[in-house]
Amino acid sequence: MKYYDDTIHFEETFSERTGDPTEFDAAIGQLVQAFSMLEENMCNLIALLLKVDTQTGEIITAELSFKGLINMFSSIVKHKLNLGEFNTNSDETTERLKELLKLCNKAEQERNQVIHSSYVANRYRIKKTAKFKTGLKTTFEKVSADHLLNIADFITTVAMNVQE
Repeated sequence: MKYYDDTIHFEETFSERTGDPTEFDAAIGQLVQAFSMLEENMCNLIALLLKVDTQTGEIITAELSFKGLINMFSSIVKHKLNLGEFNTNSDETTERLKELLKLCNKAEQERNQVIHSSYVANRYRIKKTAKFKTGLKTTFEKVSADHLLNIADFITTVAMNVQE
């Protein structure tokens, strides 16, 4: 006996089902797309550093979390620096690497804060945590579509830095 409907229905269009998207929804969508671009750029960079073809690069990176991608990227660059494979000042490269990794971590943190929260009335972010020291803690924060779009723009800039 089947208890739940597992059918995905395709009869209605987006606008028929939801009406026009709100600025808030569109801003979250922009943020998700920006982070997707950042992840893709990191995967491409890893393949480039490893000097492998695109498909091999995809095989290597496909199952990695973003944190795993950052760790792999950092490890490869440090290894290649030690081998002297870059025609650049290693101190400057190391500093740029640290700064880029901090930006990537911040982008992921900002994305996670948005994506792993609940929202009420398209303007209040609710985050619940249950930690050893504090117990259950619920945080309410007013969030605007403008704020979300600013985060999306930041993540896009980080993605472009990675691509560069």
